[in-house]
Amino acid sequence: MIFDKIENVGLYTGLGARLKRGMRLLKSGRLDKLPPGKHLIEGERLFASVQEYKGRPARKGRWEAHRRYIDIQYMVKGCELMGVSPVDRLRVEKKYNSKMDVMFLTGRLKKSSILNARERMFAIFYPTDAHMPMLKNSEYKGVVKKIVLKVLAR
Repeated sequence: MIFDKIENVGLYTGLGARLKRGMRLLKSGRLDKLPPGKHLIEGERLFASVQEYKGRPARKGRWEAHRRYIDIQYMVKGCELMGVSPVDRLRVEKKYNSKMDVMFLTGRLKKSSILNARERMFAIFYPTDAHMPMLKNSEYKGVVKKIVLKVLAR
């Protein structure tokens, strides 16, 4: 897991060509105005899922993890809290769905790390990282806009 400001993407150029391209696109701001939905960049190897929503209370949060894709979650507008935990510290709630590339897990948020993601910040979640996104930050009452870049891991 990596958590940083978009201005620092240059520190992560050695992580792979697709990750590098995705982070540069985010830094450029060219994706910020995309409407909600799925937007192909390099087909299914690199695509953006643009989301707009109000944060949810932690009690309604849900742990998730992926196997095929790495997530780059970038805050365009607003802020939210995100839980993060190694997958092996949680219990499987819903087995891995290969079509959706997701499995759901269960475990206590209090035993994990919590990120305070603000505008122009990003988090990179690898297949070993479970994450609980979209949690309400009491400092922000408006609608969050987030871009989740899905980067094929292999």
